[in-house]
Amino acid sequence: MVDADAGTLATATVIDPVPVLPFSLQQDRANPSVSQRSEGSPLGWMVCYQQRATFPDDWYVKGCRVASTGATSPVAFIVGTGFSPATHVIEPSVDGSNTRYAVTYLRADSVGATSGRSVGVTRFMWPPTASAPTVQWSSNVYTAAAAESVREPRIVNDTVISNWAVAYRKRRPLGVPDSVHAVRVGFNGAVVESKTVHSSLTIDGAAPAITYDFLTRSFLLTYGTDAARSPVLGRVWTYPTGAVNVPYGISCGGAFGAVTTPLVGTEFFRVRLTGARRGVPAVLLVGAQPAALDLGVIGMIGCQLLVDPAGMASLPAITDGAGDALVTLVGLTTPVDLYLQWAHVARGANPRDLLTTGGLRSQVR
Repeated sequence: MVDADAGTLATATVIDPVPVLPFSLQQDRANPSVSQRSEGSPLGWMVCYQQRATFPDDWYVKGCRVASTGATSPVAFIVGTGFSPATHVIEPSVDGSNTRYAVTYLRADSVGATSGRSVGVTRFMWPPTASAPTVQWSSNVYTAAAAESVREPRIVNDTVISNWAVAYRKRRPLGVPDSVHAVRVGFNGAVVESKTVHSSLTIDGAAPAITYDFLTRSFLLTYGTDAARSPVLGRVWTYPTGAVNVPYGISCGGAFGAVTTPLVGTEFFRVRLTGARRGVPAVLLVGAQPAALDLGVIGMIGCQLLVDPAGMASLPAITDGAGDALVTLVGLTTPVDLYLQWAHVARGANPRDLLTTGGLRSQVR
């Protein structure tokens, strides 16, 4: 551990205390990676590294939780089974926080390979109280063409929406400069966005690194080049500007509070009601088309139904002591426009004892 304020180093922590076999040519450990942020004890950091076994002679990925005190969890296997015996998992890079993590890596055919044929990502859950992780999915996010290979994968997590960004270097055919690329991976392992970070007819790109800026909600990428004086360059990667929530229609009571940015690949899309009465039933109406139906004809003077009732879903909630309610839509997987409106009980407000908010068009992009 490094104390950044005091500028001191603590005693080194042994991550894997089990030694490799002495004089073994087939056992080794390499390429350690640590997650980029910690939320304090007991959550700490995640450490991953590759290990080579004797039987079968494969590289695979192991991991360990490390608390801010330096205490470590038992070391556990994370990635390596389920592939053919000739497939090796190398160059891991891990990120995440709390209990959700993902590790990216290369899949290679040769035990001595320094590059791979594809880039994989495995997401796993590892609570502080668990001795081992629970793998949720493994996904192939890029496969190189026959004359190409991939190297240096790096990963970072946006914990708010459970998206992961992976940067990697593509080795091109002989005589063609290497390029740098990045993909954004959704909560379910699907690639939702791809970017070419660097590509040139004359200049190699190499050694990508990536992090996330929570203040500006953007990914920051750096990479090296072999241009004159070997400059290191940086680029900013932002989310699609079309992913917005747009209000429409009128309210006769209450309003939308904080709503998650509607991005494809978002695991938890949270929609909040505010300004209702305390401890009353409420319902979030969700539809594929807008409407503007006057509810005065049923006694709700000044209110409108702003979601087309054809195919409309209703998600119930109860307001809290502040008159707020929250509904979470799990998993936005495709670009779509969603039309939302809250209805909530307000006894005595009208003959129906109901009020409605204005509408909200959530453009999932």
